[in-house]
Amino acid sequence: MGRSGLRTRLFLCLLVAGLVPMLLVASILVEAYHRSLDRQAIDRLVVVRDARAGRLTAQLDALEQQARTFAGGDAVRYALGRFYGFDTAFRSLSDDPRRAGDLIRLHYGLAPIAEDAPARATAERLSSYQDVSQRFMVPFRAFADRSGFVDLFLVNRDGWVLFGLQDRAPLGRPVDEIGGGLAAAVQALAAGGGDVALVPDPAPGDGVAYLALPVTQYGAARGTLVLRLGSAPLLRILADGDGLGSTGRLSLLGIDGVPRLPAEADPAVGRPGPAGERLLSRARAGRSVAAPLSAGEGPELFAALAPVDHGGVRWLLAVEQEAAEARAAGGGPSAGALVQILGGGALLAVLVAAGLTGLLAARPLSAASSEPRTGAQDPAPGAGRTDDAPAGARAAGAAEDHPPADADQALRQAVVAVMATALALWTEATGKDKVSLAEESGIWRVYLDRSTPQTRTLDRYLLPDTVPRRPRWRDVLRTAYFVLDRCPQTGPARAEVEAATAHLKGRVRGRGR
Repeated sequence: MGRSGLRTRLFLCLLVAGLVPMLLVASILVEAYHRSLDRQAIDRLVVVRDARAGRLTAQLDALEQQARTFAGGDAVRYALGRFYGFDTAFRSLSDDPRRAGDLIRLHYGLAPIAEDAPARATAERLSSYQDVSQRFMVPFRAFADRSGFVDLFLVNRDGWVLFGLQDRAPLGRPVDEIGGGLAAAVQALAAGGGDVALVPDPAPGDGVAYLALPVTQYGAARGTLVLRLGSAPLLRILADGDGLGSTGRLSLLGIDGVPRLPAEADPAVGRPGPAGERLLSRARAGRSVAAPLSAGEGPELFAALAPVDHGGVRWLLAVEQEAAEARAAGGGPSAGALVQILGGGALLAVLVAAGLTGLLAARPLSAASSEPRTGAQDPAPGAGRTDDAPAGARAAGAAEDHPPADADQALRQAVVAVMATALALWTEATGKDKVSLAEESGIWRVYLDRSTPQTRTLDRYLLPDTVPRRPRWRDVLRTAYFVLDRCPQTGPARAEVEAATAHLKGRVRGRGR
């Protein structure tokens, strides 16, 4: 075999030997890169989930406040407490509540009329009730039109339904015989002894919950006002797909995992399957969760769940997005991932090149044994050494593993900039302080120090010297996204938050974290 043939074979063997570890390390780096993309995509989904859950809770608070204001108005108090109120008119129909209920149902055509004489008697005895109904129908209907409620019921203190705005079927019947959400709301209010009770609406349709409040006069309970909450206010929040792309969807599930809103919702997390069941069980326990989710034969999904609690009702907010679109929304490879891949490939390339150089510079073993050794044929000092290139590459790798102190300081300053600008925008837009920001976002804990609320953890992120060595930069970004979502107005303060957020994201990607 000639000298050139031996060199060629050795060259190919060394090349293959160098490619094997190169491919192995490259596959590991690519896998780490994909995990990083998945983590970024899920983090974006978590931000959307937390923002929508906060808006749902705020909407329920607003509806409850509307109901409290209406229940304290003169129209409702007079309807139950004055002589011409519903309670007085109901009792004037008959000493027997069941008979009085039958007369009301007869008046609304919910029961048959056997003879003409009882019909005339019924009309006379119902005149007082009819007058009260007509008198208070206008304010009740006006309240329903301007609020998120679709129906309204009045129940006296004995548990009889005296008035229904839309649904007349329960009129003149005791709530313990009706069942359903109306009866559950009245019973929950009586059992709780409080001033409000919220229960889910078990019947399909436009309603999602019943809200019960006591109606009092001169300090005494005269009856119960029960309002049926419609789905329209919550649907508007669920229909807002901002940040989810074309494949994103939001849905509201019952605690049993059955979709409630929208009516056509079919989230993958609610379908049978081990992955969805694990997410549901953790969400039922009151935990916010997010993970990849297989949709069976469909595309891979990312899902995030969070409990939405209000009063006696717990729903589960489900946010889903196809994994391909979620990854693409991240803006491509991060700078840190590219540095890792290119650095690893460059290191292996240097090692292979150094080995080949040493091999080709050295004399083949067969030639050395057959030719006489002379001084001219001795290798020059340092020929074939492969230490220089690998040592340089190792030094570069060590520098990447241990970034200089000024990089950590720059990251701390970027974190502080995001928190400071977000807090400034929050204060300017809402007039609230950092304690309110921590409580409403649910990201930062609030401590009580001698009855004074304190935000110790959040405060550490407002000064570079107090930022932790490994800052929770994901929580900082979630805080910025929360403030931007709750403060939609434009202006210099919002622009500063957006610029600081973009700078922090770029610095985190540059560190490959």
